[in-house]
Amino acid sequence: MTSRAFFYAAISLSLFLTSCQDHKPDIETFGQIDSAAIAADTTMQVNMERSYEYQRTFAEGDTAAYDFLAYDKPKGSSNPEWESKFILIRRQRIGQDTVARDFRSGPVRGSWMSDLGGNGKREFFFYEYSDTGGWAQLYGYESNGTNRMTKITTILKNDKAHYRGGDTFFVSNDLVVRLAPYYNAQTDTVASSQQRQQYKLVNSRLVFAGENRQ
Repeated sequence: MTSRAFFYAAISLSLFLTSCQDHKPDIETFGQIDSAAIAADTTMQVNMERSYEYQRTFAEGDTAAYDFLAYDKPKGSSNPEWESKFILIRRQRIGQDTVARDFRSGPVRGSWMSDLGGNGKREFFFYEYSDTGGWAQLYGYESNGTNRMTKITTILKNDKAHYRGGDTFFVSNDLVVRLAPYYNAQTDTVASSQQRQQYKLVNSRLVFAGENRQ
């Protein structure tokens, strides 16, 4: 091949490679997901609507922390039913331990850690009630180092005639306090006051310690 023929062949090859590079997919569309098409999928849409997650972290001094996660998940890959669960993990620099795990029934409304007994054994509490105003449930666990926490019995005193839900729980003066809107009658649409109940922790059990309206 003459030097001139070689020169024209090199130019032709360069133009061909440049042409191939110019036909790359548009950067604005390459690899993008059609989110509208995915959202239209019935199964995925239902899962998105049913999904739920609540997460908080509580410090235990400078060396440990508790991670609390409440979530909903399908019972199985082909099972249309869902189940609600929670897990509590105690985390340290050298590792982590699952200290509580169980089922729950509704959205978590609040959670906290305390030391009601003043004995260094911390308690973890969270509470829930449904959006339709069902009975509130309070869950409690007492710490036991890296071992599973001891479940606290939390049987609440309920007043069916004047109760509609919407509780709030908190700690005051080493007592668990429950506040619930109080309705004079089942037909009332506005609460007239609040029912305040107090519970004391005794041997891994919340014991009713009195109530009043305010």
